[in-house]
Amino acid sequence: MFNFIANFKILSTLLLLIIFGFSNNYAFSQCVLLLEKPGTINNIKFRAGNRIEIKTKNGERISGVINQIRDTAIIVNYNLVMISEIKNIYTRRTMISAFSHLGIKGGLGYVAIDGFNNLINNEDPVFRNSTLKTGGIMFAAGILLKSISNRKRHIDNEKWRLKVLNFNLLKDPGIYNSTPQQNQGNTEQY
Repeated sequence: MFNFIANFKILSTLLLLIIFGFSNNYAFSQCVLLLEKPGTINNIKFRAGNRIEIKTKNGERISGVINQIRDTAIIVNYNLVMISEIKNIYTRRTMISAFSHLGIKGGLGYVAIDGFNNLINNEDPVFRNSTLKTGGIMFAAGILLKSISNRKRHIDNEKWRLKVLNFNLLKDPGIYNSTPQQNQGNTEQY
């Protein structure tokens, strides 16, 4: 009896590992858009579902969620953008952006709370000069930080370049191949 239970536990564990092993390949097999600085280890990876903000060579600025990454193009908010047409990618500096939001909201909130407090206590100047100065400095610092919270990465293949890394084990020829497929009269399937 003991031998049967031990064998059952081993077999069920092995079966679960096999099932999760195969399902893991399907869950994580995808294309990755890699923004890299040549000659260094600096890189930024974008996957389907990530937010991205780009500027194309014709000056159009597109921001939104990446719906799909293909070999030669990405789809952002259901708009096809060829990778060769991307001029700039804007990345957000998270700490600077957080301090920017904190400064703007904190400055406005500080003035509003102090003004409300003075109003309900019937104090004569509702907005004191010291409160306005402090709140104004916090607000101005937040606006200043907001202007530098996005970093522009110029794609010129010298400083920064874009690559698509294809981690698909099972390729779908209609989506991930760089060669267009014939599809009932259509010359390209994009």
